[in-house]
Amino acid sequence: MTQCVHYFTKQRQGAAAALRTLDVFALLLAAICHDVDHVGLTADFLGGTALDLLYNERSPMESHHLTTTFRILGHPKCNVLAGVAQADRKALRSSIVACVLGTDMARHAQFLALGRDAQPLPPPRPRDRQGVVAARAAVHVRLPVGGARRPGL
Repeated sequence: MTQCVHYFTKQRQGAAAALRTLDVFALLLAAICHDVDHVGLTADFLGGTALDLLYNERSPMESHHLTTTFRILGHPKCNVLAGVAQADRKALRSSIVACVLGTDMARHAQFLALGRDAQPLPPPRPRDRQGVVAARAAVHVRLPVGGARRPGL
């Protein structure tokens, strides 16, 4: 996933052209942590378990990945967000949460529909938040599920 996100953000075309450095950082962090501490079970197998109940039966694995990620980032030696302004840190966290929750396969059809129904993006304006939202959806919808691919394969 990280390789695909890196490739996508380096293209600087279409939705990727609307991304600020902070958005790229959020996408890369989300890609790195989207499966951290995965237990190897799908949401179907987690139904009724302590993890499922802990996260109110909503994206339990994805919520666990996020909790684990932010716990790790809370350690001074691991806090890559330490030098980031408070407002930007809040925006980063929000973007990371949206991206990781977007990997919940139970909601995959919603994201596919988003990509299928999407209209071509107009040329991006600086800090165009609509472009950033579209870029997040594009990363989820257009990148292969289950592994990275090189272009042309």
